[in-house]
Amino acid sequence: MADKRDRVVAIFIEESTEIIQQLETELMSLEESMWDKSIINEIFRGVHTLKGNANSFGFTKLGGFVHYFEDLLDYYRDSNHQLNENIMDIIFNSYDIIKEVFEYEKEGIDKYPQEYEKVLQKIKQSLDVKDDVAPVIVEKVIEKQHFHHDKFDQNELKLFSLSKKELIINTCEGGKKTI
Repeated sequence: MADKRDRVVAIFIEESTEIIQQLETELMSLEESMWDKSIINEIFRGVHTLKGNANSFGFTKLGGFVHYFEDLLDYYRDSNHQLNENIMDIIFNSYDIIKEVFEYEKEGIDKYPQEYEKVLQKIKQSLDVKDDVAPVIVEKVIEKQHFHHDKFDQNELKLFSLSKKELIINTCEGGKKTI
């Protein structure tokens, strides 16, 4: 049974190595064409596969990091926002972390790369992720939720954060209403 598991893990390592090598090629293309959503989609698919496989085979440091990297890619592939030099730096730094973490876990080394936390924090900051709070556009949430509150003029509504506990809408006058 161990022999069969070893073969499956070897296949995972081989496929992951190919994905990581392909990511490098795609990132070079993305650097030249930051506006090209199809390249971001290709990178996202590889990263998504890597994340799922890593978590399935116990490469939890890799899977955990790639989860946030995938969120960053997903944001830019599904929004009208364009990549910029700062985000590209985060993407390239993330790629370096992915390679290093993969090598560590492949060799059974239980440590994080020196820049792991720093790059992870940059990803989270770029997504404005703080614990379980994620940025949400008011209109999207209003379409999905039923609220009991005073009517707000759409021009008064700004971005807000939706957490598990509360929803705060900031109005142009600077007031906050908790729903």
